[in-house]
Amino acid sequence: MLFLDQKYLEFIENLNEGIWIIDADAKTTFVNTHMAEMLGYTPNEMIGKHIFYFMDEAVIESAKNNLQRRAQGIRESLEFEFKHKNGRKVITSLNTYPLLHNDGKYNGALAAITDITERKDLGKIIHQLEIKFKSIFDYASIGLAILSKDMQIIDANDDFCEKLQYSKDEIFNLSLLSIILPENKSELINNIDKLIDGTSNGFVAEYKFIRKNGSIGWGFTNFFAVKERENKEIKIIFSLRDITEKRNMEYELFKSEALFKSVFENSTAAITIWDSELRNLYTNPAAFDQFGKKRETVPPIRHTCEGLPNLPGFYEKWEKRVLDCFSSGIANQYSDVDQIGSKSISSESYTNPIRDEKGNIFAVAIFFRDVTKRKQIEKESHEQEKFAELGKMAAHLSHEIRSPLASISMNVDLLSKNLKLGERQQKSFEIIDEEIIRLNRLLKEILSFSGEFHLNKMNFDIKEAIENIYSIFKASFKCKNIKFVNSVNSQIVHADADKIKSVFICLIENSMEAIDNNGDIKVYSHCISNDNIFEFFIKDSGCGFENNAKLFDPFYTTKEKGTGLGLPIAKNIIEKHGGTINLVSSRPGETIFKINLPINEKNNQ
Repeated sequence: MLFLDQKYLEFIENLNEGIWIIDADAKTTFVNTHMAEMLGYTPNEMIGKHIFYFMDEAVIESAKNNLQRRAQGIRESLEFEFKHKNGRKVITSLNTYPLLHNDGKYNGALAAITDITERKDLGKIIHQLEIKFKSIFDYASIGLAILSKDMQIIDANDDFCEKLQYSKDEIFNLSLLSIILPENKSELINNIDKLIDGTSNGFVAEYKFIRKNGSIGWGFTNFFAVKERENKEIKIIFSLRDITEKRNMEYELFKSEALFKSVFENSTAAITIWDSELRNLYTNPAAFDQFGKKRETVPPIRHTCEGLPNLPGFYEKWEKRVLDCFSSGIANQYSDVDQIGSKSISSESYTNPIRDEKGNIFAVAIFFRDVTKRKQIEKESHEQEKFAELGKMAAHLSHEIRSPLASISMNVDLLSKNLKLGERQQKSFEIIDEEIIRLNRLLKEILSFSGEFHLNKMNFDIKEAIENIYSIFKASFKCKNIKFVNSVNSQIVHADADKIKSVFICLIENSMEAIDNNGDIKVYSHCISNDNIFEFFIKDSGCGFENNAKLFDPFYTTKEKGTGLGLPIAKNIIEKHGGTINLVSSRPGETIFKINLPINEKNNQ
């Protein structure tokens, strides 16, 4: 140990790795603090003990072989399992080196050691998830297959094989192109290429497929690409839903003129029928209603544009789709978002070829349905489910962390009071205290976000509440030369005063951080008496937000030390009061948040 003078000891103590030195008899002569803590000991507890003392019996034989290689002068890197003081396994990565006398005689060994237990545990979790995915894949009630980049089927579930009438042995290494009709192959190859080069995340399409017995079926398909964890090889997940019966029913429906009138005239979906010269043969009432046209202004057998809304690019888009349908003879599904006036309209539509008794296409029908409300409801429902699950997970993690964190805090406090600490050690304890406070603050924010709080409602004057908040920030405003204006009208509201204050504190803190120096923050209000709503606005002259769409997403933050929970918690609090919070303006020099808060109990449940 003579070679370990003070400067080398200080260097070794500050390494992120554990350092362990043994003599020729495999007894411990030195460990740094990081190594000792890795196994739950102090360095003094480990000095003098044989290296086998820190192992289970099951690995000692392997350790003996390793020591023989050290004695032969062999360096190596390997993974090895030690035993923690509390009995648990510690999986490590070792870089080991023999130590030799000047005469070349073996004198011991040195190892630089890294704890990889958590990484190994994570690998096990990923493996378990892969097993679960395989189970879901095999027993799904929809046809699923996995394709290689060259579109060979390398795995498929029973439902997929059943739809195509192949056995599993027969389906493997069958090309996807061999079960798709020729007229679909070019489009399919183009879409697959986009998946592989990353220009597309996925696509859906309706294709005709060929069963083993040669019969033709219709399939609604969904494709998306994934990368293997180990080798990053791209695989394509392919789902197939047999819609043959649905297609056959649609065909029969169009053959019947009586049903044609009944269904079309009373359909809530907009329906138009075009001929090959792009003339409008028929438009149902729902189409006139949705497109804002009047039937008498659109004579029959006129160019189809007469029956469509006057939107830039709208005519050209549908002309192309109709002509594509005529040329391919295949029905297609589309999802669009169009701007009609000040409204953004989401729609689902289909082009379907209409054939005569000889199978020739003489017209194309378009089915158009406004799904804006449904999409909004689905989005809100999905967001609620996502945040609910995220909230449960956050709450569970918070509870799991809180107890050990409290124990750490208590023991750190005891140690700092009972030990004689040098300046360096005292600084370390102060850092630990700061991190404990930061983690406790993060836990509090996580619990607030998870919804684990109750509203303690009372009547209070919102203007006075904001004046109280101003007193908190008064010194900070002065320091940054920020002018704060409270123009909120005096109004008694029935709400949880502390939580409403926390919302304003969050927003004002964000405003302060967005202003370098010499800025303005203004809070003003408006009472919507008919709706029993008190409307607040918080405006600042800061730099604005870069990504408004993610503003209220949990854990999204642009701050170096931010948690990304401030605005989601504020949104949660306002919504639990039956109100809303929105960003109405964000640009350099102007950011405005609007809060609508029910005034009385009847609107504030």
